[in-house]
Amino acid sequence: MSGYFKSSSRRKSGTILALSTMQRTPRTLVGPESGLRHWLSRPSRWFQTLIVIVAGCALFWWIEELSGGFQIGDADASIYTSLMVAHGHWSCMYRQVPSYQPLSGPIYPVVSAIIQMLSHVGFSSSFPSSTQIGANCAHAFTSFFAWQGSSAEFPWVLRTALIAWIALTALGIAVLRTTQLRGTRAVWLVPAFFAVTPPIIMALQEYYHPQDMWALAMTFAAVALWIRKRSFLAGIFLALAVMSQLYVLLGVVALIVVSSSRERRGLICGGVLATFVTATTMYLVAGSRALSATLLGTGDTNIHVGTWMSEIHLRSGAAIGLSRVGPLLAAAYISRWCFLRRPDLLKDPVVVLGLLATCWSLRLVFEENLWGYYCFATGATLVLRDIAATRLSRGTIAWLVLVLVVFGDFRLHQPPWGYWPIWVSQLLVAPSAFIVAFHSLRQSMRQSRDEPVAADFLSPN
Repeated sequence: MSGYFKSSSRRKSGTILALSTMQRTPRTLVGPESGLRHWLSRPSRWFQTLIVIVAGCALFWWIEELSGGFQIGDADASIYTSLMVAHGHWSCMYRQVPSYQPLSGPIYPVVSAIIQMLSHVGFSSSFPSSTQIGANCAHAFTSFFAWQGSSAEFPWVLRTALIAWIALTALGIAVLRTTQLRGTRAVWLVPAFFAVTPPIIMALQEYYHPQDMWALAMTFAAVALWIRKRSFLAGIFLALAVMSQLYVLLGVVALIVVSSSRERRGLICGGVLATFVTATTMYLVAGSRALSATLLGTGDTNIHVGTWMSEIHLRSGAAIGLSRVGPLLAAAYISRWCFLRRPDLLKDPVVVLGLLATCWSLRLVFEENLWGYYCFATGATLVLRDIAATRLSRGTIAWLVLVLVVFGDFRLHQPPWGYWPIWVSQLLVAPSAFIVAFHSLRQSMRQSRDEPVAADFLSPN
């Protein structure tokens, strides 16, 4: 079955746009006789792509509002820190915060603070002054909660999370620019699909985790750089991703295992440098709590009632080893298996994305709990992988629908499965995520693909 591009299409500059085909794939994105196929193969200018990203962001925003808006949920984990930075209270970023309130790493909150300062969102109403916050930030957290409950601008502060979606989309396109889709309208599928993919919507609509989006965006940047053999810069972006959300460690393990010795040194050196500079700065500015948030994030290992770990009466120590160390060991093993079987394909973006999606799915398999936004990284990476492969897999579609059905917020009617214990959802979603992702990885590795086109990172078309 041929892809949605013909074998070649001559551009105005006279160069040949060589486009690959794949065999034995379930479904093409566009049928072989579709006029849309030819339209997508035409070149795209950078400003046209920018317009499509803006339109996709508007669509994503509309769907978020339609499905209930940006929920507060876990917003305090990132919004408190970002507001303190935006209003000049840097030293209060992590000080005097109750131990029961986990705080995310500083990378996304600082970005959100910059957006707030540039847009002046949250500055119209009176934010707590230094006097109200008190000496040594003694009343910073309580003052923040009082302002949050009374400020009409707080919902707009939540909407600054759209910058995470924009970064995710733009850097997903950056990965596609390492393939033979570079410079074509096919990259427009990224904002179109990312705007309607259920787990991506759930990342903000369910419990407000823009830091998860930002972490995956930084990972996509690292992948694009790594494919172009810029391993030191890739290591810096991987460190920024880990300091946004710890699940990215699964992808770090995968890239380190499949890299050459020289690339591995570059990844490690870049990552260590970025981590050291960020952690040291945060410690000097905001104390030891900032260091803990930077290196450990918001992850916990509490065994929740109704999960499969709770049903088998697993103890906390065993849960830590299984839910945190287990996925890392499994990711290393699968990455090593890929390296031994097809080392010639490990720079193929389709294979790399399939490997990352498989690693993200391991988190779902070993996790002690499960929410819809946990599926975000797996779903977004599978969608990007299918776009890069010029095929929309039936497995990807079926799994995304399953996530929507299981975790969708049905406000008018609660379906029967909404009252089922969590372990039922875990058995439905987690193993199927791994099966779909690993199948896409094996399918990519079976193909004989050309070397991807090397392009300057985010350079004009």
